[in-house]
Amino acid sequence: MRASYVAQDRPDISETVKCLARRMHQPTESDYQDLKRLVRFLKGRPRVLLKFGHQKLADTIHVYVDADFAGCLLTRRSTSGLGAAHGRHTAKTSSTLGHTDSSAALGTCNRQGLGRSRHVQTRFLWAQEKLAQEEFPLAKIATKLNQN
Repeated sequence: MRASYVAQDRPDISETVKCLARRMHQPTESDYQDLKRLVRFLKGRPRVLLKFGHQKLADTIHVYVDADFAGCLLTRRSTSGLGAAHGRHTAKTSSTLGHTDSSAALGTCNRQGLGRSRHVQTRFLWAQEKLAQEEFPLAKIATKLNQN
């Protein structure tokens, strides 16, 4: 779990740490090999430098959400990825296992309250409120346009 603490500031290892953390209740020999690989990676790259260069004041935050479909070979659960950018600066990245994709994220934002969703902390429903007040637009980007 020390790797989980480090991964908060290291987007380059967040996916690996998430997968390792899932397996810690019953680790296998393969999990130990993956952990060794992570340690060797961190030993070779002990620091990561996040540069936030000068930019004009951005008035928008762009949030990109996507998921694969049943990408985990063990559980057949989807991995959802999120990236939030303020201007040219990446402010937040995350990767979680779940049953969501960008269409589900759009649906959640477009309704009021939880609906049939479960395991969502209500403090994250602020997006619904801001969308209802028309403080930002919500759009789906076609896959062909989202290849960069």
